Amino acid sequence: MTGNDNEVANSPYTLQPTDNPGVSLVTCLLTQDNYSTWRRAMRNALLAKSKLGFVDGSLPRPTTSSTNEAAWIKGNSMVISWIFNSLHPSLHSSVAFFDTAGELWKDLEERFSQGNAPRVHQLKIEIVNTQQQDQTMSVYYTKLKGLWDEYGSYCQLPNCSCGAIKEYAAEREKKKVHQFLMGLNEKFNVVRSQILNTEPLPSLARVYGLVSQEERQQQLTTSKGNNLLEGASFASKRNTNTFNSRQLSGNRDVSKLFCDHCKRWRHTKDKCFELHGYPDWWENNRKGKGKSANSSRTSEVERVDYSPISGLSKEQYNQLMSLLSLENSKGIDSMANFAGLSHEEADWHG
Repeated sequence: MTGNDNEVANSPYTLQPTDNPGVSLVTCLLTQDNYSTWRRAMRNALLAKSKLGFVDGSLPRPTTSSTNEAAWIKGNSMVISWIFNSLHPSLHSSVAFFDTAGELWKDLEERFSQGNAPRVHQLKIEIVNTQQQDQTMSVYYTKLKGLWDEYGSYCQLPNCSCGAIKEYAAEREKKKVHQFLMGLNEKFNVVRSQILNTEPLPSLARVYGLVSQEERQQQLTTSKGNNLLEGASFASKRNTNTFNSRQLSGNRDVSKLFCDHCKRWRHTKDKCFELHGYPDWWENNRKGKGKSANSSRTSEVERVDYSPISGLSKEQYNQLMSLLSLENSKGIDSMANFAGLSHEEADWHG
């Protein structure tokens, strides 16, 4: 592309094939409350199209004898259409009869642009009062950054070639960090303290990244905690149901139940230990009863060297004690067997 071609392409009178009256240059439509944002976005779009001169007065209408008059009329009409398409439908009727883009632009500025001092004061109040509350970190930061950017448009940094301007910009950055941290919820107190104790204080972008990382970690921990609570609730409900079922089976009359497999009473085939396996407590109970029985059987009567009963010899007395001990052991075994049977049957049925 030659120099002449570049000049033609960058000329405010040039319309590209993609330029048409139905295009909307910005995505944010102008309403009653967003003029500063809309104005900045629209200025950037017109600059990209080399058409800003039509609205800021730097490109007046040529005289009727000029060869550029027709091109100016076409460009002016195109800019009017672009501005019209970027307005909220409720504003269309109030701007439909402007003849030049400059007049339309000036009318919108007079209607919606607030004075610098009142708006700056309002922005400062909003920045100080902005809190995270129930917003996500992304929503909270985006809202706060929008206020900072608009406030910055009213407070431009002075042109300076010395190092003081860098220090001034760094102080503004620190002020934003503190404002951002002040609005965080209490659940970020730990990460906030860590950031404030860091020297030097991290940049705003770095601080946002650290807090966002903490937010994701807390969300993960909360999710795990909810899963544990759900599991505990399910286990508690299952244990309650099991306890209730055992109570019902314990109160049930099992005297008429009969097992077709082992031919025993007080249980059925579907609960027979011989088919389904013996529980751990079964062998322990059997060993305990066996040990008690063996100790009863193996206990020997202490023999004496004389008979304490008059008329009985030593041998007769010892024989009598042996007979009495034998009878006692039989009675104890019978009682133990009866008690063991009742216990086993109770355990058999849960």
